[in-house]
Amino acid sequence: MNPNRPEPIDEWEGELDRALQRLPDRPAPSTLIPRVLAALEARACRPWYRREWSTWPRPFQGLSLAGLSFLLGALTYACLHFPELAAPDTMESRWNTWVAPWVALWNAGQAMLEVLTGLCQNGGGWFCVGLGVAVLLLYLSTLGAGTMLYRMAWNQRGGKR
Repeated sequence: MNPNRPEPIDEWEGELDRALQRLPDRPAPSTLIPRVLAALEARACRPWYRREWSTWPRPFQGLSLAGLSFLLGALTYACLHFPELAAPDTMESRWNTWVAPWVALWNAGQAMLEVLTGLCQNGGGWFCVGLGVAVLLLYLSTLGAGTMLYRMAWNQRGGKR
């Protein structure tokens, strides 16, 4: 291999660069400047609360910081004193009601993982490879079906391809 000889990709890049430099400059559309100025004017005419926070008036910046500090402090206090905020049995029963489905899903996932681990240990390496291929095929088919449904929905709404 000769290090001084340019690679084909380098030759192609040089040729492409020369071809692009030979092209004439394209003029900007005549409507560009008025559209940009109109967008800047619309942005400048927005109310103060629709602008970036750093451009808000100083008193409102201070009030927003104080309000945010109060909310974060209240949240911290509530998290630290959670058992004291309400009757423990009421809060505990509400919490258990909300968490119960997630605990069931967690337990089912752990059981499935234990079964798969046992099958991989007893079934040998080919079983694990086959299982991995099956999972990959299921994932790819789900991805393909989702892509197909998305494109069908996009085309029905009149979207461009």
